[in-house]
Amino acid sequence: MARRNGNAHKLNASYKALQDDLAAVVQDIENMATSGKDLGLEKAKAQIGDIQDQIDQLLVEAGRKTEDATDEVRRVVASNPVASLSAAFALGIAAASFLRR
Repeated sequence: MARRNGNAHKLNASYKALQDDLAAVVQDIENMATSGKDLGLEKAKAQIGDIQDQIDQLLVEAGRKTEDATDEVRRVVASNPVASLSAAFALGIAAASFLRR
């Protein structure tokens, strides 16, 4: 559970960094519009490339973490099939009760 919270925290930190980078790109584009310099355009293009790389890294990391979580669930279910079945049954009853209301 702590590992999942750590992973979620890292993912949130990466998302925040991505938001900050996008804000910087927007600011650079606004500066470029007011100054009309090609230098601002080149800087914005470079930042957009960096952001695209970060997004690619986040997607790869999210895919890897999803696979890790799936493997962990499979391992837990395989080692505790009766408990897993009981938990699934209880969740099904809770969901049915919730959806009836």
